[in-house]
Amino acid sequence: AQRGLLLRAITALGVGTEKDIRDYFRQDPVPAKAGLAELLEERAIEPVQVQGWKQPAYVLPGLKVPRKVTASALLSPFDSLIWERARTERLFDF
Repeated sequence: AQRGLLLRAITALGVGTEKDIRDYFRQDPVPAKAGLAELLEERAIEPVQVQGWKQPAYVLPGLKVPRKVTASALLSPFDSLIWERARTERLFDF
């Protein structure tokens, strides 16, 4: 079950630190860290370095960055992008 939650979190986030991934479903840090280590060993996720981030990040294998993003969205105050302020600041560098 935990493996599935970790993979779902990474899929939803696109890229995330251990804390981002673990916190997505509010998982206990110790088993989540072990679960991420297993996923890395199985090559189900890949470590990446994100410019400006102090912690290592993880993505699903084969993730591609789009050349251009033309979409826009209206965010609710209840959207996790808004209430997870530390991640938002890291993502948008402000």
